[in-house]
Amino acid sequence: MAAAVIVRLPLYLSSPAFLMEVLLYVDDVLFLAACKAGMVWIGSVLLFLVALGVPFRWDRCRGGTQVGIGYWADFWEYRTGISEKRAAWLADWMTEQVSGGATDMRDFVAVLGRLCFSMGPLEYLRPFIAPLFAWAAAVGPRWRVQLPWPVAFLFEFLAAEFKGGGRVEVVQTKVADIGLAFRADAKAEGQVVRVGGWECIGDTRPDSARWFAVDLNKKNAPWAFARGEPFRTIASLELFATLLCVVLFGASWPKGARGAVRLQGITHNLGNTFALTKLMSSKFPLVVILAELAAQLRSQAWR
Repeated sequence: MAAAVIVRLPLYLSSPAFLMEVLLYVDDVLFLAACKAGMVWIGSVLLFLVALGVPFRWDRCRGGTQVGIGYWADFWEYRTGISEKRAAWLADWMTEQVSGGATDMRDFVAVLGRLCFSMGPLEYLRPFIAPLFAWAAAVGPRWRVQLPWPVAFLFEFLAAEFKGGGRVEVVQTKVADIGLAFRADAKAEGQVVRVGGWECIGDTRPDSARWFAVDLNKKNAPWAFARGEPFRTIASLELFATLLCVVLFGASWPKGARGAVRLQGITHNLGNTFALTKLMSSKFPLVVILAELAAQLRSQAWR
């Protein structure tokens, strides 16, 4: 409460012309100025707060266009993510676990908390941590256990992302809305499993639209039969049809050179709407398809 009152005081002192923002995150404060006069005003605000007796750790004070308050942000390049130090720590820890072939579940659960926090701005990586939570829940509070290959694979993938450009994402504005781009559907009756879709971008008529239909069986899609009867994985089949639409038709869709392009797809399963909105699911095989779809969307300028 006291911190909230303190950060509100400068807002009553600042002029609207400076468009200054004061943001509080736990015990860190971020001042944003839109011009040179605003930066001068920030100095005046700091002097005012010091006069009130507000304690500051001056060794942690920073200025510039890049800041790290909880998350990392670059206000000049419009990027956000996690700091390089945090990303390096996570990558090194996961690499160490893979090299050792085992992990201490107490440390594993603690690191899952850090990973969950890191996924706040890294939305396209969120599906890749859900299997880690599922595995931790299945194993329980044990000591040191051997890493199964799926967990080792996810560790290697996430470590590579954090060591590379995956620790940040560009904050894009929507530059175009191409409307309804495709329709997808799936069928699972007995042992008959089919997925299909057709392109309807630009109000293309069904008789002249591009389309596909694929029959799935235990040989080319064993995951569809992972729960016995295929109808038990109908949500995954519907999302797989959506993924195929993005992969097969997406090459010809317009891309945003300076921002994100919004598009829509229709399928019968409304439950997938929630998984796609948050890019989160711990259900197998839905989470595997969701992760691939997130990777495909991130490689393009679509949202």
